[in-house]
Amino acid sequence: MDAVAAKAIGSDVDLSLLTDPTELALSRKLSEFPDLVASCARDRAPFRLTHFCEELAAAYHGFYHDCQVLSSDGRPMDAELSRARLAACDAVRINLEVALRLIGVSAPEVM
Repeated sequence: MDAVAAKAIGSDVDLSLLTDPTELALSRKLSEFPDLVASCARDRAPFRLTHFCEELAAAYHGFYHDCQVLSSDGRPMDAELSRARLAACDAVRINLEVALRLIGVSAPEVM
């Protein structure tokens, strides 16, 4: 998936284009992850990771519901905004993959 994401998103993505409230909520949730992992290890509280996964999934659902990610027939969109939103989607994928790995759950690449 990393190679696919790199090809689709590219480099030098302008994340400042993410201004929708759901995009900002998703960004805030993603930013909690490093401190959460540290506190889980320090406090021996891995259950917090499962709560984080649920909260991240909810934030992602709100974002994906409200924000078009890819152009489609009759619904074109700015290519740079699309790349920024794809980068947000990929960040969610990576965070969920790492969180699930930390609690010993495999993350399927295809469902």
